[in-house]
Amino acid sequence: MTGLLSGEISSVAEFLAHALEMEAESVERYRELAENMEVHNNSEVAVLFHRLAAEGDAHAEHVKRRAGMYKLPSIAPWDFKWTAPMRRSRLPWATSTI
Repeated sequence: MTGLLSGEISSVAEFLAHALEMEAESVERYRELAENMEVHNNSEVAVLFHRLAAEGDAHAEHVKRRAGMYKLPSIAPWDFKWTAPMRRSRLPWATSTI
């Protein structure tokens, strides 16, 4: 495979970096959706998106705490890897306590 689907996540640090970037991206999108709902006077749905953004912030903080011992790589969105080894025994972090 090529492009976005090429390569596998190969370390705990790389996995956590992906998780953190994905949380940040989702929080940004939820906040945009909340603002759009407010503009369109749909406050009930805006509240939902604000709550989802807050949960995403909490998830990101959790990932940051777990990542404390690792030096996370910087990953550009176009360099994201969307696959990981399928079997747990092949996961490089399977024996790690993250």
